[in-house]
Amino acid sequence: MMIQLNLPWPPKELSPNNRTHYQRKAKAKAKQRSDCYLLAKQVKVNFPAGNIPITIIFHPPNKIKRDLDNLLSSCKGMLDGVADSWGIDDTRFRPITIDFGPSVKGGSVVLNINS
Repeated sequence: MMIQLNLPWPPKELSPNNRTHYQRKAKAKAKQRSDCYLLAKQVKVNFPAGNIPITIIFHPPNKIKRDLDNLLSSCKGMLDGVADSWGIDDTRFRPITIDFGPSVKGGSVVLNINS
C-alpha cells in the first residue's frame, strides 16, 4: 500500500545554514511537528513490523538552488510529527530516498510511504 502525504515547505528558520536564535528555531520546529502531526493523523495506517521505506520529494517554492541534505535536516520535525501521529518510531523510516520535484507556488514536501 502506498500512502502519499502533501506537507508544507519547511520554514527557513529550520535550515542548518540559518543562524536564527535557538528559541525561534525551537518554536518553528514545534509548529512544524504539530502541523505535520495533524495532517498525518487524517490518514489511517497499520504498518507491519520492520522498516518503512519512504521517498521525500521536495517541490521548492522557486528556482533557487538548494542542497538536499539541508532540506532533509530541516524536515526533522516533520518526520517526527508524522511518526508520532501514527504511533511509530521514526527510526523505522528506512531507507529514505530524497529528490527534487518541480517548483510549486508556496513549495511543498511530498512523502511517499510504502507499507
